[in-house]
Amino acid sequence: MLRFQVINDAQSAQWTHGAGPFELGRAPSESTAVPRFVIEDRYVSRSQLRVEAAGAGQVRLENLGQALELGDGSSLQPNEVRILPLPVKLTAGYSRIEISDELPLGEPDNAYDTISRPVRIERAATAGAVIEVGESPSPATLTKWFETLLSVQRAAAGTAEFYEETARAVVDLVGLDMGLVLVRRGTGWETKAMHEAAGARFSRVSQAVLNHVISQRRTFYRALAGMENSASLAQVDAVVASPVFDAHDEIVGIVYGSRGIQVGTKRPGIVPMEARLVQLLAGAVSAGLARMEKEAEAARNRARFEQFASPVVAAELERNPALLEGTEREITVLFSDLRGFTRISEQLGARDTFQLVGDVMDKLTEQVLKHGGIIIDYYGDGLAAMWNAPLDQADHARFACRAALAMQAELPALSALWQDRLGKPLQIGVGLNTGPARVGNAGSRMRLKYGPRGHTVNVSSRIEGATKHLGVPVLASAATQKLLGDEFATRRICQVRAVGLEGSVELFEVREAPADNAWQLLRTTYEQALKLYESGQWLAAVDLLTPGKADPVGHEDIPSRTLLRLAREAAHNPSSSFDPAFRLDGK
Repeated sequence: MLRFQVINDAQSAQWTHGAGPFELGRAPSESTAVPRFVIEDRYVSRSQLRVEAAGAGQVRLENLGQALELGDGSSLQPNEVRILPLPVKLTAGYSRIEISDELPLGEPDNAYDTISRPVRIERAATAGAVIEVGESPSPATLTKWFETLLSVQRAAAGTAEFYEETARAVVDLVGLDMGLVLVRRGTGWETKAMHEAAGARFSRVSQAVLNHVISQRRTFYRALAGMENSASLAQVDAVVASPVFDAHDEIVGIVYGSRGIQVGTKRPGIVPMEARLVQLLAGAVSAGLARMEKEAEAARNRARFEQFASPVVAAELERNPALLEGTEREITVLFSDLRGFTRISEQLGARDTFQLVGDVMDKLTEQVLKHGGIIIDYYGDGLAAMWNAPLDQADHARFACRAALAMQAELPALSALWQDRLGKPLQIGVGLNTGPARVGNAGSRMRLKYGPRGHTVNVSSRIEGATKHLGVPVLASAATQKLLGDEFATRRICQVRAVGLEGSVELFEVREAPADNAWQLLRTTYEQALKLYESGQWLAAVDLLTPGKADPVGHEDIPSRTLLRLAREAAHNPSSSFDPAFRLDGK
């Protein structure tokens, strides 16, 4: 087994590699057959070096790129192959590379001691004493421990500082000669950070203790407490390794420490207290990585939520993702559609049509979000929105109607921008309906779409379609109208039967209040005529709506003209099965 170390301004990595060739280079390998470490040094060749064990204590080097400088001052030329004894030191670009032999230690299982498992793993275990008899630290020592742990946790998880603080704590807090943070990379290890005490001798990482940690999922250390303190221990290290877990309790790294044994030292090995401190540091790293993963997931969700909801609503969905599973709520739904879209697209062409629709949707979306709504979806030249989900909004119908009228108010400025190319004002129709719906993820698991499903949504869509047939910019159902109070001026337009819906829906025009006198007179005349029509008094309705009997403004009103036509047809061809509901031929 070979041990690699690469050091440059951007990296400090160590890992081990088993059997077979291994490559190093500036670019990822184009083949998956040979693993490769990518060196972050622009002066290294894209494919620089191939390495393979060549018998006991030897390594085969094949230079795939530019010339390399070896540690003895010689060079390895391009395409040159050489077998060298280990260890090998060489330079590529501004990177130092060291390859050494990771000798199997052949240690028996009882060569290492362990302590209680981390709490996250041994959840059912009874908590034992943290400090053994004779190891009680002073208050000052405890304070230092907690301050060090806080410094680790304050560092942003996953950053170089985060790992460096941990490695430094192994030396400065625990008192070992060397501290490392290792991260799993496939079957090998990458050194994220390393810190050494002043004067400490180089120490190889014990693969044996790493294997113990991986297989047993707990902290292991080599105490050496029972070994005789003599010169025979001069090249033996006391080591400790503790697992780092991700949010799914998978081992993703190890906090590792070692102490070189020196003749005459009072405490040559590692004691349980030190092992517990290393485990505490590993727990801090685990917590930091879990926090980072949770924050990253929350950021991704927040970004998705804020595409269709205000920041307040997005925060609620982030706080309570269970809302996506679906809840029954009363909501107000708004559908909006750009009038004459077919003509506009033919007139402008694809490029300008795309720009126009984008301009319109930007303004309509702005008003929905400004008035507390959520965008359900965009469809061609229109959009759908809703209120009262996921947060309660006592005045959701009013919020929706305010948004509808504000959307209409955006049109003059938009029309002015496009006047030269369109030649006529832009128009939109808005339909609103209030009722029960199931609200949650109305999309799929692959593509999230928070929104409602149910009859209330279908009715709202049909009401928006009715605005085109009836010539009224904003129409609301009776269920919405009864929740509006005096803030809006409304006119009952008709009962309507729409394609795909059973039964009729009562519709109301919605306007800003107070309305002018002319419109109020129009409303009074129209609603009286509508009652006459619905009660079968068709001639009386015709008489009320005929020119000279009604205010002249009424003769520019499409609902008045429609009602007059229907009343005349009913009077001319009376039927015992008369249905007062208006019929719409399309959606």
